[in-house]
Amino acid sequence: MEFATVNPNRCRGLIVAPRTSTMPQLSVRQTVILAAGFGSRLSATRGDLPKPLVRVAGKTLLDHALGQAAAAGCDEAIVVTGNAAEMIRDHLASVRTALPVKLVHNERYQEPNGVSLMTAEPLIDGPFFLQMADHLFAEPVLPILADRLSAPAGYQRLLVDFKPVGIDEDDATKVKVQHGRITAIGKDVWEYDAVDTGYFLLDPRVFGALKEVAQAEPPSVTLGMRKLIAADQLAAVSLTGVRWTDVDTPEDYSKAEVLLASAGRRQKIAASLRTGDGRRKTEDGREGNTKDCHSERSEESQCRSIDEMSASGFLGRFAPSE
Repeated sequence: MEFATVNPNRCRGLIVAPRTSTMPQLSVRQTVILAAGFGSRLSATRGDLPKPLVRVAGKTLLDHALGQAAAAGCDEAIVVTGNAAEMIRDHLASVRTALPVKLVHNERYQEPNGVSLMTAEPLIDGPFFLQMADHLFAEPVLPILADRLSAPAGYQRLLVDFKPVGIDEDDATKVKVQHGRITAIGKDVWEYDAVDTGYFLLDPRVFGALKEVAQAEPPSVTLGMRKLIAADQLAAVSLTGVRWTDVDTPEDYSKAEVLLASAGRRQKIAASLRTGDGRRKTEDGREGNTKDCHSERSEESQCRSIDEMSASGFLGRFAPSE
């Protein structure tokens, strides 16, 4: 069904792409956003609201994911629904989304998330991003995956974090990396090099991998990635210096609010510096108002404090509303 809107790490030999890269970008027209699951661990704080519609910093998790895709230059998002599909469709109909959206429904949404990804196959026409709707980043990161030089040609790509901050690594999907290639992936990988961030750059070969898994069991994305690893087709791309979180629990929700509060303040300071607002003038043109300058320094200190709170796990002030 189509819905159109109105509108150095520890890596071994891994190429690390800069966050704001000027390298040539691969052309990636589509993204797939998985928004079909239950999110039961977060349900105590949100009632019947599906997790993709939980709001962080005033926007739903799904809207944040769509914004990431728009920032990467995608011109189409395929959103896979399952649980509470009508609520998600109604939400998308009520807002101006960042890019056109196609909805596809996975009737087997109780099964592993690879089944949801397979549901999108008929709509895919080339390389595409894969996003988990409940993974939240402080700034756009998909362009990192699309840098031509961030991985060898012909490899599908997973964005990984070699130095995660504030992530529950026991519960996270982890990876081993050797010479830029991923050699193992799973929550049960304990001698690991990095954490899976839930953002991928894939191509239609992944559907063959998922179908191979499906011959024995319902496929998860992780099991599909293991098939790509066995064929030496999956490379790691490093996420460097960008905070992110997987919003699974009330504690994760609180962390996400802290994360975006910090990012918003930093963006405000950066914008102020770019426009020259950091150098205040009096009406007669003289430089002045040290109070304003002090205020900006104070705001920057607050940003650092928020980052420190996030890193130390001090999250009590940001409990989710009922």
